[in-house]
Amino acid sequence: MTSRAIAAIVLLIVGFPIQHRAPTALARFRPDCYRGPTSLGPFTISGPRGRTSLSSLRDILGPMPASHTRALCFARASGRSTLILVRATDDANFARTIIISDFRSCFEDRTRTAANFDSWKTPEGIGLGSSGKAVRAAYGPPSEVETAGAYFPDFGTIGKAHSAQIPAVDQLLEYRSDPNSNEVDLSECTFGIKNGKVAWILISDDE
Repeated sequence: MTSRAIAAIVLLIVGFPIQHRAPTALARFRPDCYRGPTSLGPFTISGPRGRTSLSSLRDILGPMPASHTRALCFARASGRSTLILVRATDDANFARTIIISDFRSCFEDRTRTAANFDSWKTPEGIGLGSSGKAVRAAYGPPSEVETAGAYFPDFGTIGKAHSAQIPAVDQLLEYRSDPNSNEVDLSECTFGIKNGKVAWILISDDE
């Protein structure tokens, strides 16, 4: 039997060739996959390298600090909201982690002033001030829910001297892939919830 005949038989049985969808299209239907957001404003961990070029953020945030400190801090002129970009461990010209908060969370002397980052949202419309219910509606049940207290991720921007100035939140809604999954995915997101509203957001795809 010729190969053309075999192919014809296969088409008759199957109907049409099977088309494979990209893993990202299936992620929301697999409980072991990361289901949290992959972008916040112009920052993204989507794409083949899972990182954002710091140079691409220059027009939005202004000049990037020349220092190669790992965490880059930005604050509103009012001093309340804070944006922290954490350099990628594999390339310091990129960021793989972002944190925004509606309170001061960086006490570095090198903090720069920037505007409007506290209005950045995920593609699903979640940002600071969104409700915890909206988070669950957008991303489904969290991988883990923790009673948070005064917990806040510190990349060398707070220190013991200022830890008491970080306000407590009521819950942490954490999204990440199942560590027992066969697929390696370092993506994670945490929403700090206070009084039912999002007080801070972390999105990361780093070691």
